[in-house]
Amino acid sequence: MAAQLPDIKPLLVAKREQFANEARALDAAKMARLEARKHYALAVTLIHHQYAQSLDDTAELLVKMVQQLASTAEQHLQTYQLEQRQAPDGPQRAMPESQGTTGQSQQGGGCGLSC
Repeated sequence: MAAQLPDIKPLLVAKREQFANEARALDAAKMARLEARKHYALAVTLIHHQYAQSLDDTAELLVKMVQQLASTAEQHLQTYQLEQRQAPDGPQRAMPESQGTTGQSQQGGGCGLSC
């Protein structure tokens, strides 16, 4: 919606803040009594301001989520590394104990395939 409104970038930042604060302070009855141009300018400025604030809030939430994800991943990595160091056979402990059970006969060659 804010993209369809007139651009307020030509206004000085201080003026935008003033308009947004003024629009927030007025109730609907007082806003309706204003001159149409002033009423419209305040409403447009407030919408732009609220839209920018919502984008800032969303970005802040995203940053917090990514930080939490990174923290959790770091904890999981440290746990995994500690388990690997404490395992008797190191990372190969998940390998089957008997590697001679590939299905080849003890007499036939050593290619490991159906030769």
